[in-house]
Formats: sequence, structure tokens, C-alpha cells
Amino acid sequence: DPACRICPLDIAARMNSVPLRDLLPDHASHVDDRGIPIDRVGIRGLRWPVTVWDRAHRAQSVVAEIDATVSLPADVKGTHMSRFVEVLSGVRGELSLHTLPDLCEQLQGRLGAEAVQLDVRFSYFMERFAPVSRVPSLMEYGAAFHASRTGEAFDFVLEVRVPVTT
Repeated sequence: DPACRICPLDIAARMNSVPLRDLLPDHASHVDDRGIPIDRVGIRGLRWPVTVWDRAHRAQSVVAEIDATVSLPADVKGTHMSRFVEVLSGVRGELSLHTLPDLCEQLQGRLGAEAVQLDVRFSYFMERFAPVSRVPSLMEYGAAFHASRTGEAFDFVLEVRVPVTT
């Protein structure tokens, strides 16, 4: 009876004899014979806890939304998305101009990519005083880090959205 059949993958996983990941085909490491390079492939919208620093070297914990991509040469079929998360886990959530060059280099090496792009968006809060009453309150600023590395060349752009009332 076909309804009573048990999938061999389920049996192996239940018996813990072979990890399930070892039984599944690794399509990303297959050769791609179409000859089409891909500029950017990766993960988008990963929500991740990070620590950012202000000018006075005070830390602020934020939840960032991260897009992480790599380039693929024409002969590579895909990339291993979990490796992005593995590398991010290794930096313990601290992202800054000081840690991003090494993070991009690690991603290049781990994923075997010529080019890496990281876009990290988050809200940053600073205490500000009302112009007339001088009452303190927190002001939200939209911020982003855009870091890329192609070969040995690293580029970093800090983006800040400042709310203004006229």
C-alpha cells in the first residue's frame, strides 16, 4: 500500500545514523554549464541583533535588517545561504567600520566569491531636547551601513536619515 510507505530519509533521520543534510543533494556545489555569471545572490531581510557604537564609544543594541549577497562566476550553480549566517554569528553582533572589512573578507573566503555586498539597516536612538521646553526625549534616526568588497578593495557608506521639522 503506497500510503504505508516510509521515506528512507525519515528512517535515516530517526535512527540518527546519517545526518539528514548528508542525504540531500548539494545543488549549490554542482557545476553550471550555462555560462551565466550572477552579480548578486544571497539572503534578504535577515533580522539580526547587532551592536553599534556612537561618537562617545557607547554601545547601543539594535535589531538590524540585513541583506547579504555575493557574486557567482559563470560555472557555479549556487551559494550556501547558511554560510552567511555562520559568518555573522562569528562577529558576535558587533558591526562597525572596524569589523565590516574583516566580515566581508570572511564572507568572500567562506563562500568563494569575488564580490560581497552587505546592507545593514537599523533604527538608532539619541536623546534630544525640545527647543523651547528643553524636555529630553528619544529621537529615532534611520541608519544603514553599506559595505562591499570586490577582490581586495573595500568600500563603506554610512547612511543616516535625520528627521527635520521646518
